[in-house]
Amino acid sequence: LAHMDNLPFMGTLSLLLGFTAQTTMKRWMDIYWLLVWPENAAIMFNSFFYENALPPDKARVVRHSVYRYLLLTYILLLRDVSIPVRKQFPTYNHLIEGKLLTEEELDVMEHANIAENSCRYWQPMLWTILVLKKYYRSPLSMSAAQRSAMDEVHFGNLVEELSRMRGKLGDILSYDWVPIPLASTQTITFAVYCYLVINGILQHYPLCLYTSDWSVMAWATRFAFSLLLNTFYLGWLKCSQVMVNPFGLDDDDFEVRRSGTSVALLIFKNAKKAINSQLHCSV
Repeated sequence: LAHMDNLPFMGTLSLLLGFTAQTTMKRWMDIYWLLVWPENAAIMFNSFFYENALPPDKARVVRHSVYRYLLLTYILLLRDVSIPVRKQFPTYNHLIEGKLLTEEELDVMEHANIAENSCRYWQPMLWTILVLKKYYRSPLSMSAAQRSAMDEVHFGNLVEELSRMRGKLGDILSYDWVPIPLASTQTITFAVYCYLVINGILQHYPLCLYTSDWSVMAWATRFAFSLLLNTFYLGWLKCSQVMVNPFGLDDDDFEVRRSGTSVALLIFKNAKKAINSQLHCSV
């Protein structure tokens, strides 16, 4: 026992846990900075879109379609990485029930020349660009009777924002495709629990041998500090396990369902009402 007590268990375990915690924390922060929200592109679209260039009914359809495609892009990506979103929309039919997808669009998605289990989040974003291109008129090709739904600079900025959004969503999917190796997590977990068992034996056994009050008090104090240190090790290990998957079911995981959908819905449904109210107050 004296020889085992001199082995460098504590330093080795601290090194392993420090490396694991640093890796998982960096991964967690990288995924967090990759998160993009559909309301960013929604605000840009509401700022750039000229409703007077189209008939009222058609402008309303375009506005609603762009909103729906942006939100659908976001949800289709999260279905592949987030467990809560997957439970909320387990099939494409649930997206149809949620008014985010039509049966005709689902038929187009299913008959696309891609594998059945491939990610499809990019398809609604492609539809968004096609809708914008349909009502965008270049200054060189636009006649005097025609009006463009968006300026050339605004159209380019919005397409650039959509491209940036698609790139970040693809990077999030890449983190899901290439997780931290399971063997690494299992090795660290096994090492921590083995250390706790061995340390418990090393700290508890001398208490049964010494009869002197001072000796018992010294070993009891050492046992208390060792118990506190083991608690830190377990907490460190638990933090690393929780941060491995930020899209899981833990309380500290990302709340992607609430933050990404409600704001975009308010932007598109209430933008025109807010503008009319401000104009009325200014008059």
